[in-house]
This record gives sequence, C-alpha cells and structure tokens, in this order.
Amino acid sequence: MKNHKTLILTIRPLHKAPRVLRQIETIKNKTTITAIGTTDPKIQGVEFIEYKKLFSLGKVRRRLLKLKKSLYKRIPIRTEPVNTISLDTKTFLKRLKCLISEVRPSVVIIHEPEWLPCASFEDRNYTVIFNAHEYFPLQRETDEWQQRFGRKYHDLYDKHLKDIDLLINVSPGIQKKCLDIFNKQSILIPNAPFYDG
Repeated sequence: MKNHKTLILTIRPLHKAPRVLRQIETIKNKTTITAIGTTDPKIQGVEFIEYKKLFSLGKVRRRLLKLKKSLYKRIPIRTEPVNTISLDTKTFLKRLKCLISEVRPSVVIIHEPEWLPCASFEDRNYTVIFNAHEYFPLQRETDEWQQRFGRKYHDLYDKHLKDIDLLINVSPGIQKKCLDIFNKQSILIPNAPFYDG
C-alpha cells in the first residue's frame, strides 16, 4: 500500500481536463490520489469527491450569475480593491481545512487561484504545488472583468504565491510575469498532449 498521498484540487470537469488527467496519469503509480472536481476522472485507483457536494456551490453560483448579469447591465463598477474575504470565502476555507485534515496529504496540487489560501494555512505539513493553466489575473482584459475578477486574482497571487512550494506555468511570458510582479520563480510545463510515437 502507498503511504504517500496526493490531493488534487480543481473546479474543472476532470474527465475532460487534459492537463489534470496527464498529471494524474504521471503520478498515479507513485501515490494515492484523491481528486476534487466537477466530474469523475474515471481513472482506476483515484478517489473522486464531487466539488459541489463538498463546497455547496448553489448559493455561490447564484451570486456569480447575479454578478455577471450586473456586469452586462453596465452597473457602475466599484473602484476600490475587491475584498476576497467574504462569508462564503470563510465557509469555503473552513471546509477546505477540514478536507485536508481528513485526507492528510503529503502533497496538495491546485489548479485555480481560489485554492491558493491552502498554501498559507498555519501549521501546514504538506507541499503545495500550483499548476497554473494560465495567468489568471489577466484571463480577460476588459475593464469590467478586471474590476471584478482580475483584482481578486491579483490579490490572491500577491498574498499566497510566496507560500507555495512549486509554481508551474505554461509559457515563458507567464513565467516572467510571475517573477517580475510577484517575485515567484516557476518551472515550465507547456500544454502539450502525450506523445504516442
């Protein structure tokens, strides 16, 4: 039996998330894997926990939909930085801490910035890897999106990137941006399929 445990955290549908699936295939023979996502990766030996059951997305999704609608209605945008600590966030972090304490992983691999706070939990005894699929603070460059979401992601990077153990980026440009803006070194793993030659 494997003693090493890995917890993979994403909000993606795992059965069709190529970068996450390649990662699972690469490490599955070396570690016991628990994966959080919106769909089962359907890989033998991987324990799957559905994200919405664990984190009760109903209320959060409704609020995000309202927020998106408000953006399209051109409601005046707040100019002050987005406060990333809300009641929903506190509930989310509490459940995340409980999950980590139950799984007791050696390594936590995250795929979205929303999971970054787990790198800064007090008394953590696991390695945190952020496998960033893109540069999230500039995912979209419209003024509306930047005011609502870009600032939030920038704040998460600014607060937590320093605490992660390994940052993986997909391009030299993003690697340079993370170093220049957040003083965080990273390694490159481009988005490329397995070679079957």
